[in-house]
Amino acid sequence: YQNKMNFLSEANLQFARLFSAMVTVLADNGAISYSSYEPTGGIRTAYRYKFQNLKIGEPTSKTIKIGKGVYAKKFENGLIISNSNRHSATINLENFKIDVPALDGLFCKYEGGTLVCS
Repeated sequence: YQNKMNFLSEANLQFARLFSAMVTVLADNGAISYSSYEPTGGIRTAYRYKFQNLKIGEPTSKTIKIGKGVYAKKFENGLIISNSNRHSATINLENFKIDVPALDGLFCKYEGGTLVCS
């Protein structure tokens, strides 16, 4: 089974961002949950990542295809971007140049004229 520290490993954070971004950007309806299980099959703990608490409002666009494997969706106060490629991508969106790491997702919020992504 996984303990809380495994949830915070860089690999788990990266894939949690990627899968959460993909569900949010590509699906009309969906949810994702991260839980660890006892070896016997019982749920041990559920974990919520900080990026899942980002308050960016309601979607204001449909899915935007940026390129192969790179998608975004605009929200009232930000953007969510997914990159399912094995290489990073640099995109221009909403007058911002954004570097999206390989196999990762970005959760971005407008703050004082800038775009802050995590």
